[in-house]
Amino acid sequence: MRFYVALASAALLAATAMAQNACKVNGQAGICIPTSECSGGGGSYQSGYCPFDGPNVKCCTYGSCTISDANQRGGQCVPSGTCKCSLFKGRCPGGGDIQCCVTSGIYCNL
Repeated sequence: MRFYVALASAALLAATAMAQNACKVNGQAGICIPTSECSGGGGSYQSGYCPFDGPNVKCCTYGSCTISDANQRGGQCVPSGTCKCSLFKGRCPGGGDIQCCVTSGIYCNL
């Protein structure tokens, strides 16, 4: 009995991890999540970018954002782990992991 419980738990963890894979739509970073979670969090989803996930799991993106500084820097709302420059919290819809990624000017540390 314990074996089956452990096996079911491992399958659930693997399914959850697969549903949270990073994806990209037209150059914008996103995350593969259930469509209801995407819509409920203010994102929009596209089909065909998460081919190994279930039928209701799509690539969810969160649009653009702006940093209010003297230069009004623009960025993209992305999962924080996908940004290669600087992240700014509180400027994007979605959960706390979705942040404004600015990839130009003084904010980029490449």
